[in-house]
Amino acid sequence: MRLSVTLGCLLLLLVDVPVQARDLTHTTVPRDYRVRGTTPHDLVNYMRAYPFAGDNGPTVANIRPKYDLRVDTRQRDGMCHVQSVRLNIRFTMTLPRAVNHSRFDRNTVRAWQSFRAFLKRHETHHRTLYLACANRLLRDLRRLPPDRY
Repeated sequence: MRLSVTLGCLLLLLVDVPVQARDLTHTTVPRDYRVRGTTPHDLVNYMRAYPFAGDNGPTVANIRPKYDLRVDTRQRDGMCHVQSVRLNIRFTMTLPRAVNHSRFDRNTVRAWQSFRAFLKRHETHHRTLYLACANRLLRDLRRLPPDRY
């Protein structure tokens, strides 16, 4: 997928992108990484023994983007002009979900909720970075002049 997005972006470098053509949409789909245990010690041991397979190795949380880049072009005066560019990013956010949450004591509940909230903030920050990069890409594409093909 990354190769096709990269190739699509390289093709866009050859053409004009009008200002009104920018269109960035995104969705976030939650996914559970199911964790077993009833005490903080049990939960940590489980996550160490059975980590989630992240993009860059074992982890406990992750956000993965999937890109759908659509470009409509037209030919005019021997030049290639972009009619519209649409980029949709579908994020899959994986966070740990305690299977035995109903059996937690009060302190474990508070610790688990705090841990999950931290991870969600962290992964949401990654999503913000992805979206900022996508917006910069679309902005830069609008500034390119048309090109002959």
